[in-house]
Amino acid sequence: MQIYAEPFVSAGAYGEFKELVRPRATPFASQFDTATYAGSPDFNDKSFRSTNVLRREFKPGSALYVVWQQGREDVSGVGRFRFRQDVGGLFGIPASNVFLVKFSYWLNL
Repeated sequence: MQIYAEPFVSAGAYGEFKELVRPRATPFASQFDTATYAGSPDFNDKSFRSTNVLRREFKPGSALYVVWQQGREDVSGVGRFRFRQDVGGLFGIPASNVFLVKFSYWLNL
């Protein structure tokens, strides 16, 4: 049996947008002016991917594989990271599941 799991949670919040208007001015802070930004670039991305493989070799060259693959993904524009809420919410996201079965049999003629 082999199990692979990949949880992923990230968040980003942006504010105080500025634009470069005087590239060589000193002090450094005087190079920028406040800029307006339409929309919100804030994000909160969550995903969980897992693969479970069960392999059974019942005689040399003959095997049975059973695979279950699951993926969960959610994107929102919240922009704040809350570990317990974000990680705990991973399993409340609707999942896409794939099941595979492979059977091979060695014919020794």
